[in-house]
Amino acid sequence: MLLILCIPVVSYLLFVFVSETTNPFSKVKSPLRKPHWRLGRSIGIASLVSGFLSVYLLYAMGLNPRLVLALYIAMTVTFVLPSLVKFKRTRVVL
Repeated sequence: MLLILCIPVVSYLLFVFVSETTNPFSKVKSPLRKPHWRLGRSIGIASLVSGFLSVYLLYAMGLNPRLVLALYIAMTVTFVLPSLVKFKRTRVVL
């Protein structure tokens, strides 16, 4: 049960760390901060989805917790890679 409560907190902290804002629901108006906000939001969503899938695998299939942690990290990185590539290609023109 504690894992289910920790997943949204970890996802939110990842969002805050990457996007440097605290509100994932309101768009940033500054064009310089918008790519960071999008990347932070995608990392938060990827972490949330990966976390819930990992908890499901842990309890439903009875997998080893170390294996589930490795799957969580691998799924999060896999889900974030397209957003990271798009972030690197984004150039802000003023």
